Amino acid sequence: MPDVFSWKSINGTWCPPEGECITIFDYGTGTGNNRFVMQMTEAPDGCLLGAAENHSYPGASVMICPAFTPTPAAVFGVTTSSEAVTGDDYTRDRMWFFQGLGSPTFYRQ
Repeated sequence: MPDVFSWKSINGTWCPPEGECITIFDYGTGTGNNRFVMQMTEAPDGCLLGAAENHSYPGASVMICPAFTPTPAAVFGVTTSSEAVTGDDYTRDRMWFFQGLGSPTFYRQ
């Protein structure tokens, strides 16, 4: 897997088609905004799957996929990505925070 797409390189701004953007910084150093701790659990179909946890909020799964990598629908327990997420454009780097189906797609800016 190229270094440009790894847990250590998810720093930056990610935005959904509509709504607020999120900024991830200082990943892997234990510093930064201290809002979430992300841990890798596996890498399905060329994507990275992990968990985002915070002591004040319920956790969620997080998955990032590089551009031109199909969204692995099986992670969500369905057969097509259109059932799993909303706004998926496989030509861009994508990120989802999810606890079920219908998570909005965040794109690297």
